[in-house]
Amino acid sequence: MDDELTGLEHLLLAGWRRRMDPSDARSRAACLLIRLGLGEVAHQPVRTYGAEARRRLDEALCLMCEEPGRSNGGTGRAATLPAQAVPSTDRPGSALSL
Repeated sequence: MDDELTGLEHLLLAGWRRRMDPSDARSRAACLLIRLGLGEVAHQPVRTYGAEARRRLDEALCLMCEEPGRSNGGTGRAATLPAQAVPSTDRPGSALSL
């Protein structure tokens, strides 16, 4: 991981490398960041992340690159995510802005 990039930028770069449609990549990245509890730090450089946040970002990167409908090796997290923004559970009524 590049410590100067944000978590969101890492996921968007992974989507670009996979040749995902840009709007699909943004939606998927937002959903992953929220679901994995990284919504609050999504726009911060990775160098500011703790070990647990880095682990979750690594998991998000794996899920970003999976084919839709496949599971992540039995972790219990579905790879297929809704295309719309998912509200953040950190603050009621908030969502990750892209």
